[in-house]
Amino acid sequence: MQHVNEETETTAGLTKDVRQTIAQTTDEVRDLKTSVMTVFRESTSSNYGNGEQNQDESAETSGETTADDDHVFDEIEKGAVASA
Repeated sequence: MQHVNEETETTAGLTKDVRQTIAQTTDEVRDLKTSVMTVFRESTSSNYGNGEQNQDESAETSGETTADDDHVFDEIEKGAVASA
């Protein structure tokens, strides 16, 4: 019986460690997403600033791209959490 209790305690400790690791990884993925999106937006903004598109097209395309990218990153986050 004591062996079962020890194994249960060990399992509980490992489960806690895994949950903490998942939470930390999720936070890191969010931070990475934020960084990538910031770089992407800055890059996109500077490209549009070069006069390649008129302002109306830039605003429309930028909004569509941001929405699409947010959806992709959300799906990546869901997959990371589901696989963990």
